[in-house]
Amino acid sequence: APRADDGHAPTLRIGDVATVQRRNTQHGAALQENVLLLDRPAHRGGDIVLVSTKNVFAPGASFGAYSATKAAAHQLARIASLEFAPLGVRVNAIAPGYITTGLTEPLWRDSEFDAWVTKRCPLGRWGTPEDIGWPAVFLASPAADYVTGQTLFVDGGWLAR
Repeated sequence: APRADDGHAPTLRIGDVATVQRRNTQHGAALQENVLLLDRPAHRGGDIVLVSTKNVFAPGASFGAYSATKAAAHQLARIASLEFAPLGVRVNAIAPGYITTGLTEPLWRDSEFDAWVTKRCPLGRWGTPEDIGWPAVFLASPAADYVTGQTLFVDGGWLAR
């Protein structure tokens, strides 16, 4: 079977894309519905931080459905920032690299894949949930009051290569 640069066989299937798309893009419709409720002077302002992925610009062949649907959050942050700016709502996204979570546990427990990630990542390690949490706090804080429509890549330098 053909192999991607990460050593995994391609897995992109229509059914997978549909399932992952529902999971990763439903927040778009919910976001618009909820923010439109803010169109009242007493409820103006706020911050929305979406979660995208570094795969927006560095996709893995065996993560096609995930990469494609998470790219929607990257674009949604840009579009929603324009639509919601008049309401005082800032919209940004965080794009993590490889993070040690329950979802990625099969990957970081795979010694070959773990070695590939740690060798490829300039910081030489997987990220942690805390590595994502602090940038989210920043984007939702007054320190980022002039930041909207942006995607902050928190990937240990992955995209710098």
